[in-house]
Amino acid sequence: DLNLDKTPIQSSFLLNIYGIHPPDSGQTFEIDKNISIHQIGNHLFWNNKKIENITLIEDFFLATSNTKEVLIYWPSHLALFNANGELIELKEGFPIKNAKAIGRDTENNFYLKTISELFIGNSDLTFNVVSNTDKKITWANSKPTDTQTINALNRTNFQNDIHYERLIIDIHNGNIFGYLNKFLLDFLSVFFLLLILSGLYIWFRKLKFKSN
Repeated sequence: DLNLDKTPIQSSFLLNIYGIHPPDSGQTFEIDKNISIHQIGNHLFWNNKKIENITLIEDFFLATSNTKEVLIYWPSHLALFNANGELIELKEGFPIKNAKAIGRDTENNFYLKTISELFIGNSDLTFNVVSNTDKKITWANSKPTDTQTINALNRTNFQNDIHYERLIIDIHNGNIFGYLNKFLLDFLSVFFLLLILSGLYIWFRKLKFKSN
């Protein structure tokens, strides 16, 4: 009735006991006023929803959009989404491994830029080197994810595996704090037993005193 088996632990102290350390920083690309792509830890989020159908991000990512699609790059990968966040195509083993910037032009072309080269591509995720271009490229910029967003994403995506029911069971089984927890539980059990026995002894003495 208390829903302890469905209520996730949100206390950082309790989560640390289980070795869970929710990320405290992130990176965000604001695609438009309705779409933001966040990287929190090794995961990417479309607004407040984790993107489940791509691999874990071990390093950084880049994101931009044209009028129809959103393109996300991370080393050796490209992922193309529609405006509703549905995956259109995922390309693994993408040959560009060290892109430093991502952008677009007014003709819906995408651009990736490394330290020494510029690549142009489109929605078929085929990119070719260009020496120069007369098109105006709008380069995407990221910013640190704000604390409120990080906390909200942590609560909904990183803390659902440990519930209060499990914590209570682990406490009773002596699985919290290892050997120290088991020693503490034994000590408390003996202490409360002595407290009960001493209470009964005092009660019987008072009862005997009144009867006299």
